[in-house]
Amino acid sequence: MLDLIFVVNNSNKWHAENMTMNPHHYAQPLRLFGPNIISKFQETWGAKLYYNTLIKTNDNRLIKYGVVTEDDIVEDLLDWNFMYLAGRLHKPVEILIEPDDNSQLRTALVQNLQSAVHAALLLLPENFTELDFYKKITGLSYNGDFHTSPIARIYHLNQLPRIPQIELVRMWKHGSRLKDAEDCLRVIAHDPECSEILKNVFEKIVWKSSVSQSLKGIATAGIGKSIKYI
Repeated sequence: MLDLIFVVNNSNKWHAENMTMNPHHYAQPLRLFGPNIISKFQETWGAKLYYNTLIKTNDNRLIKYGVVTEDDIVEDLLDWNFMYLAGRLHKPVEILIEPDDNSQLRTALVQNLQSAVHAALLLLPENFTELDFYKKITGLSYNGDFHTSPIARIYHLNQLPRIPQIELVRMWKHGSRLKDAEDCLRVIAHDPECSEILKNVFEKIVWKSSVSQSLKGIATAGIGKSIKYI
């Protein structure tokens, strides 16, 4: 099934136009509530993404498509607050319409990949192949394991997005007297268990967004499509 993501400026307007052209794409009972409720549901639940799934195109191809505002996807790409779309965009994708050269989305797409490089280098052993490197990047939203030196760890930890850094510091501060975030990251870099710490942070972020988005998917797809999808 082809998976598409539409990045929009105004989700309410987009859903209003789409519901006029393709009302059958929307499952009951959400369809009855109209675009205003649907856009609010999109922007306040799960990973801030609204999916219509199991849609047949004119050439009888099965697709699903998600709708997200530009502000929300940019936030995830820069901060990894959900690592939902950010994680998907660590993998090979085809961008059908390129963002403007000076748009915040283009900048965020590049930053997301740069952050992935730093995270992957933290999780790879000292010697690795190009294939290992790509596999580690595409698997960032699953797990991880530190093998680099403390000096390299400090550098890469400081290059991670905001939300993983916050979670690392929060996890380390539990039972610790350290108050400064930079000090916490420095101590984590020297901790022999830092691999498990980072792994737990990524798993926490991904698990929370995946579960909430999956539950949201039951509402957006409807019970019938959800059963077929399973």
